[in-house]
Amino acid sequence: MPDDLSPAEEKSIDLDLRDKAVIVKKNGETREVIRNLSGGAVIGDSVYLADDEGRRLLHLRLVASRRYEIADTVKMTALFDIADETDKKKEFDLEALAVDRIDEDTTRLWLIGSHAMGHAKPESGDLELKRVGLKRERNRLLFGCVDIDKNGPVKGSGRHLRIKPARETHTTEFLTALRTAPPAAIGLLREVSALAKISADAGVGWFTPYTMASTKENGLDVEGLAIRRHAGDHATAVALVGLRGPVIDGFAVLIEIRIRDHSKRGLKTVGKPRFHLLNLEGFGIRDLEWRDKDLLILAGPTMTRQRESALFRWNGAWKNIAKGGKNVVEVNDIETIGSLRMPEDKSGPEVFTIVTPQEPEYMLLRDGIGKDRLRDQTGKASDLGPVYHTEIYRIADR
Repeated sequence: MPDDLSPAEEKSIDLDLRDKAVIVKKNGETREVIRNLSGGAVIGDSVYLADDEGRRLLHLRLVASRRYEIADTVKMTALFDIADETDKKKEFDLEALAVDRIDEDTTRLWLIGSHAMGHAKPESGDLELKRVGLKRERNRLLFGCVDIDKNGPVKGSGRHLRIKPARETHTTEFLTALRTAPPAAIGLLREVSALAKISADAGVGWFTPYTMASTKENGLDVEGLAIRRHAGDHATAVALVGLRGPVIDGFAVLIEIRIRDHSKRGLKTVGKPRFHLLNLEGFGIRDLEWRDKDLLILAGPTMTRQRESALFRWNGAWKNIAKGGKNVVEVNDIETIGSLRMPEDKSGPEVFTIVTPQEPEYMLLRDGIGKDRLRDQTGKASDLGPVYHTEIYRIADR
């Protein structure tokens, strides 16, 4: 692998969350939410951040050269039509943001949750049994967008793929499309039919088993998102969904799916998804970013015990996607740009987003943010922040 990529220290950007960096609990204890930012996007003079395992979208504005300051926090339930009161109290597990510039007048911000199956806490309280029970929280299934204007998210413009109950669980059109994608999972059907009455025409596809396993068992775990539209079809968004897991036979998985507006508050998938298998040297996908017709891919480990990360480029990705083809295809045009250093605090790269479309500068955010990147208002290192000193990388075009 090429040498480590070095950040441009003189280009670093400061993100000042002020009083939103720390939540004070009723008992007086504090929890520093600034340590886990899972999604980021720059639109004009604003930066939008996903608060990992939170219930809000953070909106920062440019206040000085290379410095943004918190302007607002928006509850996810205020952006999207989620009526269940119990859901309003649960985390959304947002994992990626993406910018969709439909035309000169309309910009959308897309958001996606992990869609991951987690381990349920047993009623008995025996934490050892937590490794056995599985659950999928409704709020982890969010896949939607909201219009953005000069003031921020436009009230009432939030749309999402409908999350609907299916017996004792929840699903969406996106999950259904993944489960039924051809080719049919004949081998799985034979096995399962011995335990449950599932017919061969049940619409079970090859990807189904991965949607039914937890992240710790190489199951479905969304981490990256990129959006683009064909020049002649502004009504359809081409969404590329990057998966941290599963990694299949050493290949990372990138899902291509088309989405249209369906109603005032809804979206609808169009056609079958396509699965692009990428050789990222065993890594899973952590974030995605378009660069002209190429796709930049932030890659990292599927399991937390691994500490390496790297940046790749899928050369000519948009051309390959535009011409269509089989629904499962191995990608050959992958270039390794370089590895990313792992600091002493072992915080892994989580977000990779372009700062300005005209310049090849990208802002890197990490999870488990350590003291060396947290500053107080005077610029000194501080465990409490509230200023996050980001890393900026310049990635040359081909």
